[in-house]
Amino acid sequence: MGEKPFICELCSKRFKRKRDLMSHMPIHTGEKLYSCEVCGKAFTRKECLNQHALIHKDDKPFECEVCGKSFRRKENLQMHALTHTGDKPFECKLCGRMFSAKSNLNRHKKTHKPK
Repeated sequence: MGEKPFICELCSKRFKRKRDLMSHMPIHTGEKLYSCEVCGKAFTRKECLNQHALIHKDDKPFECEVCGKSFRRKENLQMHALTHTGDKPFECKLCGRMFSAKSNLNRHKKTHKPK
């Protein structure tokens, strides 16, 4: 794997390029430098803004057979489908709590870390 000489002083995450470290820093400060030109919602990372911008496009080819809600990405439809089935395939290894979305599990895991 490539060398990552740039290290965040706050979380020790490593980066290959200085510009990647610099774009990472707003995550810690909460500073939202990137704003959506359509709705004004602001983001700490450009990648998040780019992902958000997709909601303003009309192309949503993946439709839920249960409720009719449409999604741009097949993965998002698959995660949405869990709201209808009640399935919770993501388990916290520390406490056994189950989640329907990996992002919810990741958010939950932070509650186990000492502050």
